[in-house]
Amino acid sequence: MTEQTVLPELVRRESRSFLQYIREAFPWANAKDEAVRAAIQRIANTEADFNAKLGRMLQKRRIGLPFLGAFPTSFTGSNFQSATSLVPRLVAGERQSLADLERDLFHVNDAEMRRELDAYRELKRRHLGELEALTAN
Repeated sequence: MTEQTVLPELVRRESRSFLQYIREAFPWANAKDEAVRAAIQRIANTEADFNAKLGRMLQKRRIGLPFLGAFPTSFTGSNFQSATSLVPRLVAGERQSLADLERDLFHVNDAEMRRELDAYRELKRRHLGELEALTAN
């Protein structure tokens, strides 16, 4: 695998993650769950911003951006659910996303891109901890 194949796939995968689906679906929350929904939205927005930055870096390197396609249809069963009930699945998704990112890092040799991906990995680790903390509430 090369950077030209790994990096566009990473951008596509991150753009179509469960976290990004929930960001667009805007889950339901009553007054006591509003803080959970706000945390999910903040985490998802931060990752979407970082993913957009990675996409711009690909363009600068003349690496084509991937066709994102639709979100997996399996995500549609999560519509109209409370934010709190979605947290365990978000945690599982973030764990898998982090594992995929760490696997992809072995294929990145570009020093600047590697630094950005290392920063993204740290961001995802922090977000995973925040999501796990939401399950304790």
